[in-house]
Amino acid sequence: MWPRYHAAAATKGEDFSPLRVRQRLAIRGRVASSPGGEGIRERAGTVQRRMAKDRLCGSNPSYARICRHESNYRHSQQHSTSLGAMTLASIESPQSEPPARIVVAEPLAAALARGLAVVPYRTENVRILPVYGPAALGVVPRVGHVHVTVDDSPWHWVDASGEAIIVQGLAPGAHRILIELADPTHRVIDRGIITFEIPPR
Repeated sequence: MWPRYHAAAATKGEDFSPLRVRQRLAIRGRVASSPGGEGIRERAGTVQRRMAKDRLCGSNPSYARICRHESNYRHSQQHSTSLGAMTLASIESPQSEPPARIVVAEPLAAALARGLAVVPYRTENVRILPVYGPAALGVVPRVGHVHVTVDDSPWHWVDASGEAIIVQGLAPGAHRILIELADPTHRVIDRGIITFEIPPR
């Protein structure tokens, strides 16, 4: 076994003579048998493995490339974790945004003559997107959709296109369209009402 230790000594620049090896083995035995010795030996082994790895990475170009790759991977993982934390921090307080509102315009007159209601609208401080559920409440900038109710109908429909509301087949006479701006959980944030009249045909 001594030639092998002498070869390691030549590589590491350390003293691995038979006397020195016996001294080290005796010291390790005393440390292991003392209270807390196992933990000390484990920590010492970890340090020794890390030092040996550093020497290996510095002495062999092939291993150096592997070590650089591992270091870059660890750095990218840490960077991704920090970015994840930053993203979570950025969506924790959507209340800091200005209030969302909806502005409903008059229906297009040319379409009314054909019995068609085309009602443009715009929103402020909210994006109209088909995203739903409690998890979407923290998205910044804020997202939402609209609920559309025609006249006094007991039901409404949901629209998340962001385009003008189009209602066809309306009978001649007065009509009313309610457009409600809602968050991803369908809670109404703001609303706009437009009244108009379909001319006789």
